[in-house]
Amino acid sequence: EKIGTIVRTQLSEALALVRASRPIRWSLGYLAATGMLIGGLAVLGPVYAIDLGLAPSAFGLVILPLGIGLVAVSTQLARLIALVGERRVVHGGLAALAVGIAGLGVIGTVSALISRIGSVTPFADAIAGSSLGLAVASLAALAGAGYAAAAIPSQAALSREEIGRAHV
Repeated sequence: EKIGTIVRTQLSEALALVRASRPIRWSLGYLAATGMLIGGLAVLGPVYAIDLGLAPSAFGLVILPLGIGLVAVSTQLARLIALVGERRVVHGGLAALAVGIAGLGVIGTVSALISRIGSVTPFADAIAGSSLGLAVASLAALAGAGYAAAAIPSQAALSREEIGRAHV
């Protein structure tokens, strides 16, 4: 029972801190949004691969470009933030993440539509197959880059805010 009391006390203190600080609320909101989007992509990934006509294990073809986009942007975040500001980087990252995931959601339909044209155009199957892989990799890289641009500065802002409050 004593542990329960301690947990409730700490939880109420944490909630009061979140309510009292707008920067903490925004940072947590950004982190929650990006985490849900990337988490959903990871959980539904094998099903997504099947929808694209791939084996569930081929979802790595989406995860690898996503990781490459994440690393590429992570290495350039300081320059990007200095150039346009932290809030714009976070908002642009959220937009890029949303576009990347939405694009991944519709790319299978677009590919199927191109394949249906195959009876009319002799090269449609080749175009659909090659463009599908490139489009999936590009959209996944965009989503990874967006995730990095939104989540990393948000986490840094949250850490700065917590450190600032700890010294008060």
